[in-house]
Amino acid sequence: MDPRFDLDVPPENEPQDRYTRVSDWTVFKDAHSGGSKKLRFEIIYIEAPPDTALRIFRHVFKLDPHNVTCDCCGSDYSIFDERTSFVQASGFSRDCFYNSDTHQYEERVRGHESCWHHVTPEAHAADAEVRVLFAEELTEHLN
Repeated sequence: MDPRFDLDVPPENEPQDRYTRVSDWTVFKDAHSGGSKKLRFEIIYIEAPPDTALRIFRHVFKLDPHNVTCDCCGSDYSIFDERTSFVQASGFSRDCFYNSDTHQYEERVRGHESCWHHVTPEAHAADAEVRVLFAEELTEHLN
């Protein structure tokens, strides 16, 4: 895709912040379907490729996300990864509108406004049930 039309890539002169820079993101969503969460976090974002993120997850949280606590539910965490920005990686969880033409989340509410509550990337990262580990915070966990 031509970067001039990719809403996820800022223009060359615009500085990228930790929310908009494009990098590898691995996302861990607690798969508790009505049961208890394994940690206090519903969702964990780690700015790293999957293998590295898995090592960091195990080191920081002292859990294996591939563990199966309940045979009927499968792995404790749903895990997915993508080379994108935090804005895009968190778009669904923040109730952003997904534009199927551009394949991007947009900073507006999806569905009818009375049904959904859009959350900014900064507010989502600060939510007590969300943990975000940005790349600059990871060096202590990689050794």
